Amino acid sequence: MQKDELTGEVHMPIAPPLGMRFDQLVLSGGGTRCFWQAGFLNRVRDEIGLKPRRIACVSGGAMVAAGFTARLGPEILRLTKIQFRHSRNFHWPTSHLGWMPHETAYRSVVEKVFHDEAERLVAEGPPTEVVLTELPARYPEAFAATVSMLTYLIERAIKDSTDKTWTRKWGMRELRVDMAQAAREGRLSELITSAARIPPVFQFDCWDDFPVIDGGSMSDAPMPSEESGNTLCLLASYFSHLPHKKGRIFVMPSETIPTGKIDLTESQEIQDAWDLGERDGEVFLEMWRGGDLDWRVPHKIGDPDWRGRRWRPEVIEEELSEG
Repeated sequence: MQKDELTGEVHMPIAPPLGMRFDQLVLSGGGTRCFWQAGFLNRVRDEIGLKPRRIACVSGGAMVAAGFTARLGPEILRLTKIQFRHSRNFHWPTSHLGWMPHETAYRSVVEKVFHDEAERLVAEGPPTEVVLTELPARYPEAFAATVSMLTYLIERAIKDSTDKTWTRKWGMRELRVDMAQAAREGRLSELITSAARIPPVFQFDCWDDFPVIDGGSMSDAPMPSEESGNTLCLLASYFSHLPHKKGRIFVMPSETIPTGKIDLTESQEIQDAWDLGERDGEVFLEMWRGGDLDWRVPHKIGDPDWRGRRWRPEVIEEELSEG
């Protein structure tokens, strides 16, 4: 107890923060694997006081970001499991759903979750950048999308990095969309669906007249345009090359997330991904409480010695010498 010498009032002292505070949140893509992120955030957000001033996301991370802001993560899980119980990965070409019904199923969940009140919460929430890949107009859409995805896969296999450069050489450009503004315009569901657009699983479409697909071709972990303070970055896959910088904490799952990236038929796997996120969140909290978070290493939950297939400690040494 402390006594104010001026007023005579007695009050409890303000406790210092238990661990690192995060000003920014970054959410990678990963299709249905993103439910690991949602479960993780559901477990840690209140204890660590996670109220980011800025959010950046890509692909399925856009739905997780909107759910985080509106506190609808559990509702997304519930409705997705219901949808997946009645879905298939393929339909006969004559079906009104199309031969790959993923977009219809995804949009159905998104539109049910993000109703008017949810849109209002997102509109009033922190600035959130959704990264899309803008296709070059000089190529036919199908060709540009195919080249983008193949280039992404090759670069991912060779460089194992979150940041992508090879797709940019083909003329693909990064397009950042303000999620809060989209929500104010009543376009939140449209934006979340566009963020996950990977032909032929999803159909070609445009955002404000720009042909776009999933932004993972630009980066699997896009940092906010205006970056300051500490950043919590949740990756649904493993990467050896990360854009390390003081204050950035990269967190990866303790094990391979038990769900296919675009599998619509396994509602239990969605639950398993969420549950893994919550378990990993508990381990993260133990590290956070103990002050064991270190920006110089990737945090694969449960494996403090993991460094990836092509870990380059010299990059960290360069950063330290510059700092």
